[in-house]
Amino acid sequence: MSQKVDIPQSYQEEYIAQRTRCFKQRIDILCYTITGFFILSLALTLILTPGGFTYQKIYPLSVLMLGSGYVIFTNSKVRTLAQAKNLALLFTSFPLILFIFGSVYEPQSFNYAQFILSLFFISLLIPWNVDDLWILILLHFAAWWIYCFSRDLSVIKIPPTFFGADPFANGAIHIGFAAAMSLIICREENARDTRNFVLLKDVETKSQILQDELELAARVHKTLIPQSVTTAKADIAVTYLPLSGVGGDYGKFYFLDETHLIFFISDVTGHGVPAALLVNRLHAEFQTLVRETKEPGILLKKLNYFIQRDFKDTNLYMTAVCGVIDFETCKIIYSNYGHPPQYIYRLRNSDILALGAQTTLLGVDEIDSGVVFQNEIAYQKGDVLFLFTDGVLEITDHKGEEYGSGRLKAFLGRCRSEAFEGMNQRLVEELKSFKTGDFKDDIFILSIKTRA
Repeated sequence: MSQKVDIPQSYQEEYIAQRTRCFKQRIDILCYTITGFFILSLALTLILTPGGFTYQKIYPLSVLMLGSGYVIFTNSKVRTLAQAKNLALLFTSFPLILFIFGSVYEPQSFNYAQFILSLFFISLLIPWNVDDLWILILLHFAAWWIYCFSRDLSVIKIPPTFFGADPFANGAIHIGFAAAMSLIICREENARDTRNFVLLKDVETKSQILQDELELAARVHKTLIPQSVTTAKADIAVTYLPLSGVGGDYGKFYFLDETHLIFFISDVTGHGVPAALLVNRLHAEFQTLVRETKEPGILLKKLNYFIQRDFKDTNLYMTAVCGVIDFETCKIIYSNYGHPPQYIYRLRNSDILALGAQTTLLGVDEIDSGVVFQNEIAYQKGDVLFLFTDGVLEITDHKGEEYGSGRLKAFLGRCRSEAFEGMNQRLVEELKSFKTGDFKDDIFILSIKTRA
């Protein structure tokens, strides 16, 4: 047996509203089903046994149809659960009246099965509680008593059964068994429905709490992303499109002094909360490491040690590019750990230089490795350093083709003269036009346009 489940006070109003909607829907189904059944029965009688059809049978059916129309019309205006229950009980009386009228036109017939079927069908279709179901049961017993009282039971011959040959007692006992089964089923279904409702509301409440926490986390995560700026040395544009509220892409830049700008862009494997947690730790660790060293290769080497030490066995890894722009000597020192090649667009001759990966992902190399991965490259004033995560390259079209590095290089050639932040915006628009469906990965774009 199912244990009774109490509805918490905070859910009471919604629970009653839900049951009211269910009652109203089931009442309409009840009206259409029972009315349709009687019409079909009358039509079959007319077709199969024309001699047994009498026009007097149309009168009670007309009463049923009118009553059904009234109940359906009134049901559309019902607002409370009590009104819906009363309406369901009202309609229940119509088929019972039809059964009783049947005794007038067919005095020799005697059948309690129709009362049992009516009780079963109405008790299972309408979501009664146990107290309401008792009223339905008493209504059927009363109709059965009137049905038997309206005819001479002495002339009705039925075979002896386990319960005896008395027609009234025999039918009453069978209806009683049907009532007992209906009560058991009703209690079990009520307990199940109530339990499912409470579980669903608990899940919804917890989901809402989680959603609120994720929104707060997204707001906190957003504070880690730098804003676009324009300076005397360079115009720096930042565009961040996380797949969800939080993501695993991260970028950072700031001036070490008047002539040196450090930049950093990274992509944590995976998406969502785990990747965002690593990004939050990464943000604090990066700022600490910058105070210790200004060499990009050494900085990423220490960051590699940090990930291996604190995120061991988490299967979280990261690609990253870190570099320092020296505006005085026009040189860029950079280190690339497993990140896609980043690009420098040379304004004067339209060449594109790639800052390729020098080693594998952060978190994979051995901690004690003594190699420092770092290169130096010259640039010209007016050139554009274009940094991005792999979400840009991996966007696919309707044919399954990726946007890829070829299209990105062509884009850089077309948009070399874009104003501050215009290049990033144009690229996002092009990616949206190119893709099929939603974005599949976080997107981070950091473009640094040096001033001539």
